[in-house]
Amino acid sequence: MGGPALAWNITFLDQFLKYCKTNNVPIDFISWHAYSKEPYDIYFRAEQVHECMKNNGFSSIESLLTEWNFQPGENYEIEFKSSKVAAFIASTMIYLQDNPPDIATFYRGDTWPWGGLFDKNGVPHKAYYVFMAFKMLIETPNRLLCTGSNSKGFAVIAGISPNNETVTILISNFGSEFNGYNLRISDLPFEEGRFRLELYAVDSEEDFDLIKSDVYDTAKLEIEQTMKRYAVHLVRLIRE
Repeated sequence: MGGPALAWNITFLDQFLKYCKTNNVPIDFISWHAYSKEPYDIYFRAEQVHECMKNNGFSSIESLLTEWNFQPGENYEIEFKSSKVAAFIASTMIYLQDNPPDIATFYRGDTWPWGGLFDKNGVPHKAYYVFMAFKMLIETPNRLLCTGSNSKGFAVIAGISPNNETVTILISNFGSEFNGYNLRISDLPFEEGRFRLELYAVDSEEDFDLIKSDVYDTAKLEIEQTMKRYAVHLVRLIRE
């Protein structure tokens, strides 16, 4: 048993938890929703919910973000098809990897014009390809030390496969001041340092297309790469 499917009012959650505590009402989870125009706002909201739970003695139960998505304007049908929303989703999911929610349920994955991943004919929006990218990230589940993220929409995360043969780096640029990045990689586990680098992009022109593929023979790598203001890049390193 849980609740209260909170929308945005932390004061309500505080009063709800105080009531449960005072009246010995059993509760197994806290459910809440978050919609925003900035991905870091959802990270911050998760921190607020967690702090409220902690202050009321409920830090040991689950925090369930049961709805989240971009908060569009009047032209929502156009926005939800755009690379802007794709970058919002990617940055949000990267931020949430270091945040208290036990579950974060994206709303929603159908053809609904307000928030769906497909148009009425089943053609994928840009956001659909972000979930493809995260599927590839999940295939390299052992997290690597990775720096470069900020709270302004630029986010990066990296992982390696259990057999040390594949590395995935996911980079998201949601409206930041950057027009590219300098990617520095060191201490690769590949034998003899030989690996293939593949770069996939989601932006105003690309739909998770392969835009670069090269082979390297070094355990250290530094490349400069341009990136659109609203874009998602996935870099995959595969041992040859």
